[in-house]
Amino acid sequence: MGFRITMDIAKGALATAGRGMSVNGHNIANVDTPGYSRQTETITTNRPYTIGSTQLGTGATLEHVNRHADQRLEERLADQKSKFATYDEAIVYIDNLEALFNVDSDTHLGSLMSNFWQGWHEVANHPDDPSARSVLLESATNLSGQFNTLSNDINRLKTNVGQDIDAGVERVNTIMGKIAKLNTEIFITESTRPANDQRDMRGQLVTELSEFLNVNTVEQPTGYLSIMTSNGYPLVVGNRSYDLTSNRGSVGWETSAGGIVDVSRAITHGKLGGWLMVKDDILSEVAQNLDSLAKEVIWRVNKVHSQGVGTSYHQTAVTSSEAPAGGNLYNLAYGDRIDYDGGMKVWAKKLNSPNPATAVEVDTGISTTSPVKFTGTGMPMSRYRITVEEGGTVGPGADDPVLRWERLGADNTPVALGRFAITGENKFSSTPPVEGIGFDIGKGRLVAGNVFEFNTSEAGIANPVELRGIPEGRARCAGDRYTLTVVEGGGSIENVSPKNPMILEWQNSTGMGTIRIEEPEEAQFDVDGMTLSIDKGTLMNGDSFVVKTGDAGQPLDLEGNTTAEQKSSWHWTTFSLADQFNRQASEAGVDLRAFISNTGNFELRPDFGVAFAFSDSTARDGGVAAALGLNTFFKGQDAATIDITELVKDPSNIAAARVRGAGSDAITSNLHVTNPEVRPVEISTAGGPAVLYFEEDDVPKAITVDPRILTSRGDLHTLAHDMEQAMNAASNLSNPYKVRYVENENRFEFSENDGSPLQQLTLRWDRSPALAELTGFRPEPETFVPAAGDYGKINNENALLMADMQHVENTMPHYAYTRDRGAVAESLTTTPDGFYRDMLGSIGVRASSFRKEKEMGGMMVEKLSDIRESISGVSVDEELVRMLAHQQAYQAASKLITTSDEMLQTLLNMR
Repeated sequence: MGFRITMDIAKGALATAGRGMSVNGHNIANVDTPGYSRQTETITTNRPYTIGSTQLGTGATLEHVNRHADQRLEERLADQKSKFATYDEAIVYIDNLEALFNVDSDTHLGSLMSNFWQGWHEVANHPDDPSARSVLLESATNLSGQFNTLSNDINRLKTNVGQDIDAGVERVNTIMGKIAKLNTEIFITESTRPANDQRDMRGQLVTELSEFLNVNTVEQPTGYLSIMTSNGYPLVVGNRSYDLTSNRGSVGWETSAGGIVDVSRAITHGKLGGWLMVKDDILSEVAQNLDSLAKEVIWRVNKVHSQGVGTSYHQTAVTSSEAPAGGNLYNLAYGDRIDYDGGMKVWAKKLNSPNPATAVEVDTGISTTSPVKFTGTGMPMSRYRITVEEGGTVGPGADDPVLRWERLGADNTPVALGRFAITGENKFSSTPPVEGIGFDIGKGRLVAGNVFEFNTSEAGIANPVELRGIPEGRARCAGDRYTLTVVEGGGSIENVSPKNPMILEWQNSTGMGTIRIEEPEEAQFDVDGMTLSIDKGTLMNGDSFVVKTGDAGQPLDLEGNTTAEQKSSWHWTTFSLADQFNRQASEAGVDLRAFISNTGNFELRPDFGVAFAFSDSTARDGGVAAALGLNTFFKGQDAATIDITELVKDPSNIAAARVRGAGSDAITSNLHVTNPEVRPVEISTAGGPAVLYFEEDDVPKAITVDPRILTSRGDLHTLAHDMEQAMNAASNLSNPYKVRYVENENRFEFSENDGSPLQQLTLRWDRSPALAELTGFRPEPETFVPAAGDYGKINNENALLMADMQHVENTMPHYAYTRDRGAVAESLTTTPDGFYRDMLGSIGVRASSFRKEKEMGGMMVEKLSDIRESISGVSVDEELVRMLAHQQAYQAASKLITTSDEMLQTLLNMR
């Protein structure tokens, strides 16, 4: 019995030593295997054998193979590797981005902008030198080309990072599939024995997964490892993995119903986090600010250039480079920059005539009173348009406005029309004024060329939109335009329901979204942070309106009204502008006509032998020509589309000069006029009649203003009209005078009418103190000399203004992108060069920050890796020592067997 026990002990010792050697060899074999955790064996004593009162040992056995790993440390290391990978990948694209804006290059954007402004200085110094114009044109071509190149290069980087994201998502799905498979293997294996190697492999895959995105892991008691995104969407559960999708650089998680949930913003670390940050934050921000800079340069240059003239007047047609959607000027890319209190002025002259040029000036003001309280019915679900043909005031006075109404067909062409005049207040020459539809209208001014459109409901009731803003609403982008368009469910807002919703799409400079309106009582909706509401109205599919945001992102003006431009408020269209221009040109006897092309572009076309130029030194320019792209230098609206117009590709059309204007464009009130809505003003005969004395070409004249009480600003418009009619009636010329009350500035203007032969006007306010006080003039004479419309080649006035644009500070939207909020724009008052320097500074700050984060992340990964190596790493020296111990144990066990065998043989031989 003793020899059998000894032999069993020796046999077990051999097996234990051999198995220990296997563990030892496994460690040595995996000394360089990533993610491998050192293994050691646990050897325990076998149960003893009892003989009587004596216990005899039965040797030892290898009970466990232990995996040396600190799970908390593994998680920390994976997290740090995830953060390091974020900046390691991002810095690659940052380096490429910095290379695009290489300030050491002669062709970097800042240098090209300086060359462009310097080119205008040279043209201003030598306006009659063709070479200076050619150099300017070349510098402008280089500038616009560099804008285009940078835009294309940034888009190419976006494409490249999108491809990286696609490849990364594919790799993530492969890793998750392997983890799910290992989950099953570990579950099966650990029902009988430890699954050390499978756990190492799974741990290495989790680390690799963390290098692509930040995840949360939870190990179940069964051994299964559950993996989720940081916002809780499952990626691996049990033996199943849930694949991610990538679409145009965004990462989605597929629901069980087949839908896609965008989880991009939850991915903040790892290679995917770095790539998404580069695409969504850095490249998008730089591209948007580059567009903002290009848009500002385009507008600055075009605003000045549109008011100038080249080496000669235009003798052929000039066509706008922009065509607004639906013909509405507020839909132009620069429609929000039009100052409608200004105007558009054009000079025209016959080439073979000694007579000076004649001006055609369109007052682009906005009417101050609108139709309200609609009654009656028209055609159901129809579009109606009301256009002011002859301006005037609503209220007492002889300046009765004339309006034209039209019912529009499917293609927006009139299928029915008519005309009516408004005499007095709420008195119409035809009742109802619009095809069965009546309305009220209060005191105020109606401007010729203004358009008001409304839709009728399903019952034919006039139902114009009433849009109001909520004061606490703030959009994320300041100084931006939000265009809202009905795409589905057109009809009355009062009839919407969950089964019959109205769908709108909004779009601004940085993004877009969808709005679903289901409740008529709560037709309130959020647009990028601001809250709007439609109280009532009918919106057809395709109808749109624009909301402008202020310097703080507010959708309200200083008086609390929504800064919205829409069809159902007075506005201008290219068609009404063309009609009004043609009316003014006809009255002035100018052979120049406006047309709208079949592409929607505005065109000025002179008759044979007629030449024309835009504006003059003193004109009140509203920016309509610049917004349309008439007589402009650049076309386009961002860095990708900026280009030289066809007009100035002929250097002689570069507008260095301006038409010689008068000393002023009008005689304007020195003081603000008393607001009669606050304090009524009476014109009485108590102190004698109210007389205005004036001198027409040195010939004394006088007019008398009838007694009245002024209670509204509309009465001031009427007063201006009555004085104009009286002055023209007293004149020896043919209607030479134009008198205007400028409501926005609260002043009166006296000037000459288009095509007038007037040479000089002197208003003798010193002899007309009563009217002087009423209209805001000091009691002293004021003289006005109308512009002659001549100019010379050496005139450099426009070029000087253009050169100064380099140093003029304007408010520009500056964009900042963050993963959690998207785009946010703040107003920045600066010059184009200052804005560009700020852009470069932002890129440099990002690059410096990323390099520091990468350096810090690398140090943390290295430190944690060293700690892991001390716990889980394989030391060859230690394994050699252990190997010698196992070898000696094996040899000793072998000797025990040999010795036992010899003893047994000796015992047997003794028989």
